[in-house]
Amino acid sequence: AQIKQSFTTPSIATGYQFMPEQQVYASWGEGVQALNVPFPLPLPGWVPYDNSGQPLPVQRTRQLELGVKGHCSQTHWGVNYFRSDKPEGKLFGNVYALDGDSLHQGLEGQFRSTLGAWTVDASAMWLKAERRHSADSTLNGQQPTNVPVHTIKLGASYRVAAVPGLSAQAALINEGHRMVTPDNTVQVPAWTQLDVGVRYTQRLNNQALV
Repeated sequence: AQIKQSFTTPSIATGYQFMPEQQVYASWGEGVQALNVPFPLPLPGWVPYDNSGQPLPVQRTRQLELGVKGHCSQTHWGVNYFRSDKPEGKLFGNVYALDGDSLHQGLEGQFRSTLGAWTVDASAMWLKAERRHSADSTLNGQQPTNVPVHTIKLGASYRVAAVPGLSAQAALINEGHRMVTPDNTVQVPAWTQLDVGVRYTQRLNNQALV
């Protein structure tokens, strides 16, 4: 299947530097997002959709962002509020079709600082997302599938002075629960992951070997 569409996608942004290297900003813009009809999982009793794998008409999206960010010495930071909408789909009989949208809004924060041999990164996002304008009124207000309610990431690395190019690294990631089914009766619980490792970089014939 082939779909031909054209869009005009305006955007506007502005910023104000209220202190050296400290800025407040705002942006708004429109974009487009395409959905393809998924293939159902090969589970007992499930049958292919009549339009599996086919593209659906492209939909217009909108996003608003307000934030403040700055830089001081070896530290970068930022906090912002965002609000966006995304198209959603639903199965009608054996046909998967567009079905309203979902509203996503939340807060994000980022922090990165270097102090001597140490580099520390941190970020967090809180998200409230809900379905809107569905033909099935029981889905309106529900949390969209596969969207975590929060994400927290912490990371650190340490450069080993005695061995140039060698660093030790660690990262901690936590994600909130996310929904599996559109009616929110099945969900994946929150999870936490810890990664630790070492990284070694060496120049070899004018190339970087990592």
